[in-house]
Amino acid sequence: MRWLAGLVVMSGCAGSGGPTPDAVFSVEITNSSEDCGKTGDGSLSQSDLKAAFSELWPLNLGPVPNDFCPCTDEDASAGDCYGTINRQSQSLSYELHQDGDAISIRVDGETFATGTLRGCNLDYESPVWLEQTAGGEVQWSVQSVTTTLDMNGACASAFTGDAQGYDFLGIEEVEVVGSNDEAYPIGRTVWKMVAGKRQGG
Repeated sequence: MRWLAGLVVMSGCAGSGGPTPDAVFSVEITNSSEDCGKTGDGSLSQSDLKAAFSELWPLNLGPVPNDFCPCTDEDASAGDCYGTINRQSQSLSYELHQDGDAISIRVDGETFATGTLRGCNLDYESPVWLEQTAGGEVQWSVQSVTTTLDMNGACASAFTGDAQGYDFLGIEEVEVVGSNDEAYPIGRTVWKMVAGKRQGG
């Protein structure tokens, strides 16, 4: 897994093996300026992914943002922190295991996060993971902000308009909880878009 700097997660509270997943999703996890909506020159992108997220953005989170992937620090006066980190995209396979309303998400056989599925809405969070970056070691955790999921076709109608063709659309908030890398101070949060399609299960 590569959530922050594109390197390999070294350790976490996870196990390998286990039962066959109930559903497998091929997902893209991105905070690239082209996908999220605000380009490097300050102009707004018009990406297909931005349009899909705009379609499903819940009103309780406020107006549809210009940029779905902000980076913020505990010191809000510091402003956007993307000047010190890289925006990037990665492709992964999310293996979902369901037990009633309970959901676990596995990546490469390891339990990455656990949560609850209510109707077509998935909430999940991860334990703390350790990542070796170019600047040191970073401990981080993930929490979903808003995720619409179609496990078995029952929620296909939830993906309307520009969101059609997807089976998994959500935001992950990555929070740095421990660090000796100056590019990722403790308290920094990075939002990433997660867009996927069901591949099996």
